[in-house]
Amino acid sequence: MKFHSIHLRNYRGIEDSRVEFGDGVTVVEGPNEVGKSSIHEAITHLREDKSSSRKASVKETQPVGVDAGPEVELHLGTGDYELKYRKRWIKQPFTELSVIRPRPEQLSSDDAHDPVSYT
Repeated sequence: MKFHSIHLRNYRGIEDSRVEFGDGVTVVEGPNEVGKSSIHEAITHLREDKSSSRKASVKETQPVGVDAGPEVELHLGTGDYELKYRKRWIKQPFTELSVIRPRPEQLSSDDAHDPVSYT
């Protein structure tokens, strides 16, 4: 599996940030409290938690004092597939899976969550 990019919006202390992953190994480094762990956590929530989840760990990702739902978009490749997988929790929740290759396809809601949660 290869990650191309991850985009976090209103996720913990991150208002809007995109990380592009290059070929080979990408090292994410920086001072404490800049969001390094949030990248890992966001990928885990994206994979495991439906957008309708009310788990405490999901609720904790909503930034303090912001009336917006945490949102994550992951662009990745696995085998012959290239995908964009996107979710928002809490406020106006949604799940979208866009298959770019080998055959374009759009899925939403549980139809988008279920195939990714088992990979």
